[in-house]
Amino acid sequence: MPSVLEDFGLIPAVQLLCEQFSRQTGIQFNFLPHGGDDRFGADLEISIYRIVQEALTNIQKHASATSVELQIIASANSVRMTVEDNGKGFAATKNSTAAKRQERNRNWQACRERTSLLGGTFTIESVLQHGTLLCVEIPIKKKESKP
Repeated sequence: MPSVLEDFGLIPAVQLLCEQFSRQTGIQFNFLPHGGDDRFGADLEISIYRIVQEALTNIQKHASATSVELQIIASANSVRMTVEDNGKGFAATKNSTAAKRQERNRNWQACRERTSLLGGTFTIESVLQHGTLLCVEIPIKKKESKP
């Protein structure tokens, strides 16, 4: 677990991750946290942090994006995280090579599993030449809402 995540929580840790990503890649980044600075429990925070890391890695490697917007929206019942880029996107069609489809599936499998284990949903929407939108929503259990 990154120390900034353990010490300060999800929002500050993701903010730092976004700043580092933007500095290293030159990609414009907009991070929009909504819903307070509550701690959400270690499992939920680690899962979202790791999913953000995977999303940023994929954007850097494959998207050819110039901007990324990441939102974390916390409510009383759930935490919703979206990552949207303006990159080249991808098509999940027969035209995709089997190797590319397998690589995409492998890249996201751990993220899907993390989300599923916490009772959440994980979706990816992508349109060629218009970018990709990743959305994760995980319910907050009552005991997880306390630091």
